[in-house]
Amino acid sequence: MKSVLKKLLDFLGVRLTRIDGIKRYDSDGMQTLHNHEFLDDPKYQVALARALMADPTLGFMTWRLHVALWAASHAVRLGGDFVECGVNRGFLASAIMKYLDWNSLDRSFFLFDTFQGIATELLSSEEINAGRLSFNKQYSDCYKDAVDNFSEFQRVNLIRGRVPESLSSIHIDNVAFLSIDMNSAKADVAAFEFFWPKLAPCAVVLIDDYAYSGFEKTYSSFNDIAQQYGVPILSLPTGQGIMLKGGSGTFLPENRAKET
Repeated sequence: MKSVLKKLLDFLGVRLTRIDGIKRYDSDGMQTLHNHEFLDDPKYQVALARALMADPTLGFMTWRLHVALWAASHAVRLGGDFVECGVNRGFLASAIMKYLDWNSLDRSFFLFDTFQGIATELLSSEEINAGRLSFNKQYSDCYKDAVDNFSEFQRVNLIRGRVPESLSSIHIDNVAFLSIDMNSAKADVAAFEFFWPKLAPCAVVLIDDYAYSGFEKTYSSFNDIAQQYGVPILSLPTGQGIMLKGGSGTFLPENRAKET
């Protein structure tokens, strides 16, 4: 089984090698000799397989996916819905819903995207100079594919349009999980500021490109936000950032999370 996993990871661009008998993880701009046995977890592997069904080009993001699944597992024990701003074909959200057994939960998942790439008019000159316009070469109109991808899951709402304009098109009261990944600092910050008042106490905000190389505008913009709101950001070697909403939250026991 492990040899099969190794071949799959090699195919996805995730390199696992040994140095002095210690396994090394090398993918997505990150190398480490530290423990990465989450790759062997059968539940994680099922979630990864479902993510790859949505978008097989993102298989190198195995550790970023691990972080997202942790964040979702935290959020599901809070009251509130899930939101993702920046979806494309649904790699991350598909994995989360599979991992959490979404259809057994009484939650809604709101997915905001143009479903055809970055809204380039929102890019700053700094982002354009960093080559962000070229990112749209990897995107195409994928709305129909996304609809088909999520058809097996209940209470999923795909909202097509540009953020921030599309955010007010649907009513959302209480959010436990917010994922932000639109490759534009202006759009990312707008989504954060729109949903911050709606976040449940202890809700998690996952900023995909916070510390990612080439996204310095996103990094500085969210650092300004962190200072303004008085909420620190955990910077991760995956390039992600995590924020937690303050307040006194109520965590549900694991066996009751599915009942809420």
